[in-house]
Amino acid sequence: RSRRSSAIDPFWGELSALVDKHDACACVVGWPLTKSGTPSAMCVEVMGFVEEMERFGGEPGLPPVALYDERYSTLNAVQPMRDAGVSRRRVAKLKDQTAATVILQDALDSLSVSEL
Repeated sequence: RSRRSSAIDPFWGELSALVDKHDACACVVGWPLTKSGTPSAMCVEVMGFVEEMERFGGEPGLPPVALYDERYSTLNAVQPMRDAGVSRRRVAKLKDQTAATVILQDALDSLSVSEL
């Protein structure tokens, strides 16, 4: 994601519209830790994005950001597709969006009933 002003970047308006449409209570962002659990170099870029989200959050407003460990999300997304015989080309095309789905589902699954 490029670091442009929210005033000229339609991304923020689109994100806000999705938040409103789905009545989201949080935005889940993948936290790219290393296999050993330490922050990777990519964590700096993720924090920049999160800070940009928080700056934008004033108007029209975004819910809080929840960082979620994304280790193994791509593997957990890709393996079932491979097992099902999905072509390499199709797996490559779908892996990022499927991994994002895995991250969100894992984050939701980690909530206790009292948090719902």
